Amino acid sequence: MTRHFATSTVTSFGKTSEVSDLSSLAGIFVISVKESHLNGQAVINTGFKPKIDDWEFVNEGSYIEPEGHCAGQAMTMMWYYYQQKLRGKPQLFHLLDMSKSDDLFWQDNPTGFRFASVIQQDIDFNSLSRTLIRNLLDRGADALFWNAFIASMILTGEPQYVALRRYNANRQFLYGHAIVAHKINVSEGKIFVTDPNYPGTERVITYSNGSFTPYNTKQNTTQADPEPYQGIGCFHKSSMIDWSTISARWKQVQDSSIGTVAPNVFPSYIIRTTDSRQATITESVIAVADTIGIEVECPTCQIWYTGSDHLTTFKIRLGESRLAASDVNGKFLLDDLRPGENTFTIEIDNWSPDGTYKTYLDFRRLTIWYYSLRILAARADSVPMKKPGDKNTDYAFVASMPGGGPKKFRVDWSFGDGSPREVRTNDSTVTHKWQADGEYLVTARLYDDASGRFITSVSVTAKIGVFEMLSVEPAKDTVGAIVRIAGRGFGPVKGTFERVWFTDAAGPQWQVTATIRAWGDSLIEATVPKQAGTGWVHVDIRGSKQDSLAFTVIPKVTEMSPPRSWLNGPMVIVYGAGFGAAQGTSRLTIAGRPVDSILQWTDTRIDFKVSEGLCSGPLVVTVGANASTPAHMTIGTMAWLKNTSTMQANFSAMMTKKKSPDNTTLDGIELWELDTAPLSGSIAWNGLSFSLSSTSSTGTNQTTIVEFNGTVDSTGQLLKTAYIKKTVTDGAPPTRQTVFEYTVTDLPVRQANQTAGTVGFSLSGAALQAHMSGIAYTFTSSIPPAYGWTYVSTDWASTAPKPSLWVTFKK
Repeated sequence: MTRHFATSTVTSFGKTSEVSDLSSLAGIFVISVKESHLNGQAVINTGFKPKIDDWEFVNEGSYIEPEGHCAGQAMTMMWYYYQQKLRGKPQLFHLLDMSKSDDLFWQDNPTGFRFASVIQQDIDFNSLSRTLIRNLLDRGADALFWNAFIASMILTGEPQYVALRRYNANRQFLYGHAIVAHKINVSEGKIFVTDPNYPGTERVITYSNGSFTPYNTKQNTTQADPEPYQGIGCFHKSSMIDWSTISARWKQVQDSSIGTVAPNVFPSYIIRTTDSRQATITESVIAVADTIGIEVECPTCQIWYTGSDHLTTFKIRLGESRLAASDVNGKFLLDDLRPGENTFTIEIDNWSPDGTYKTYLDFRRLTIWYYSLRILAARADSVPMKKPGDKNTDYAFVASMPGGGPKKFRVDWSFGDGSPREVRTNDSTVTHKWQADGEYLVTARLYDDASGRFITSVSVTAKIGVFEMLSVEPAKDTVGAIVRIAGRGFGPVKGTFERVWFTDAAGPQWQVTATIRAWGDSLIEATVPKQAGTGWVHVDIRGSKQDSLAFTVIPKVTEMSPPRSWLNGPMVIVYGAGFGAAQGTSRLTIAGRPVDSILQWTDTRIDFKVSEGLCSGPLVVTVGANASTPAHMTIGTMAWLKNTSTMQANFSAMMTKKKSPDNTTLDGIELWELDTAPLSGSIAWNGLSFSLSSTSSTGTNQTTIVEFNGTVDSTGQLLKTAYIKKTVTDGAPPTRQTVFEYTVTDLPVRQANQTAGTVGFSLSGAALQAHMSGIAYTFTSSIPPAYGWTYVSTDWASTAPKPSLWVTFKK
């Protein structure tokens, strides 16, 4: 057994019968115990338990002990257990931390952290007894130390200090670590230990055949991975430090002076705001806005942020656990403060002397008071703020402080009419009356009455005797609609400077003036102007009195060009009003399906192309929750016919709806011819041919359209009426357009149950025919039905397939 001593105190001593007598006689003594007695033990338990008697913080190191304070933790937890816990004091785990919770958030125990670091510095790591035992460790005296652990626990019944040493391959010392042994199972060769690197966890050192198995741990918790420590030895608690020294340091813990007494001193620091006040924060501070800047200055720290005035690093946490953010160059901005009390914690760090890693300096709880201020009218109808009031009438106001205010507060009121200010202490209400009509600025200034510090101010406008708008009917309508604005104080007639204006569709910062239909003191009728957008309708009296009410513009579709199209066909233009300056979340749908190929979106025009998945149906523009009146849009499919060797022009055909659900109507076939020269040909419907010819045009684009429309009779055999329409366009529409129409009646068609029929196209005498099955005009499919159908060129009625000739119908 060993004890801490100076060499001058060593004397010889004789036999004694009491262990307690030894301390008064010598600094080192030897005890002889039979090994058989030690080996005959079963389980020796000191009663010390992890997560009850150890610290909850980790061995990361601090500013004064940057490489770790494992020995200080081991010594202080053993001291507290023996001197305090066994004498009825509370458990050590979470005893001194701020949260008192089982979250193992170790940073919130600055007092315990400093206690361990200070004791780490108090330990005499070069004492004679430690040197003697260390030499034995380096020689690998495992059996001796195994017996020493057993004998020490039997003799004292206390936890034992475990010294760990890591060696290289030549058993040269690299670095060490300290832990606590609290229980031994002799028969199983196990020492149960508490490691400062793993708080609240019981770990095991194993012993067999005269040797310890190397124990895996870290030098401190900043080390990434554990390593094996081969040297494992037993040190008596007083071999490195006088036990009374720890007792003296405990008194410093109790009076909050630990870490401030030389030479074991943590440097002082200042927490302050970064605004013009540079207010020092001890426990709390008042924020003047919902954001506040924080910085930490450490004047005596060895290292600080480059280019700053001794600013050091810190971390801000919400409450006491979750990390919000680390500082940026010693500064941090807390935003989105809640009205009232905001609780944060701050971990303050600095760097190791070589500047390679951060070390723990302190941990604090901060309270930031943000007092937001609002002025409310005591009347439920918000008179005279949102609605006008009357002169010579008392009106009450409340200085509302959501989330609470200072314990002692003062409100300084002014009312904008030249009357003296009124001051209320710990009273948020005030009453005032105005002697003349007008608009007045009411201002409340809030002070912390205890310190006299100004906190914040707020102002509102009070309306006395001015006009007001009561309602607008309807509150939503289309451009061009007539709205009725009811109110009071408009004046009997409209003057030169009186007007009604709406929010401009181009943006809320602009306005568009409405045309006035009628004007009276309590009622105005106005037309919603063309450029109006959702927002407000305002009444402006002589440029000095204004009031407004919300108004919603419903989108309105006036025209589509063209009213029918096909997949990837020409651009479609939707004209109207109230679409909004940009699409944003607004939608254009056809038959309930969204159009995703928008090319342009303005308040009066939308350009798009028909994309995959769209079909004929109502076209609707929806802005917000408001939809336009539907306008029908016809969407067909495309077919291309091409023969590069014989055909004189390219054709595209648009097939619209094939047949109605009740098998009674046909929607028709359109054939679009695109060519720049006169062309002649014919079209055949089940063998009945019609000649087709085009005329010359001086324009750059000539389009010929052939349409079949009509109904099937009750027998499904006759197309009762049909017509052919040919349109010749000179230049880009609508420059000039000529229409030729031909009417046919009793045109024979196939039976509804026929399996095949023909539609033939003839151009310049070259007849082309395509098989189509059934009256519904469905086609042979080479892709899934959900995507449409394709007609392949090999299925022609002519004698042989023509690879250069193809037809595709695609949905």
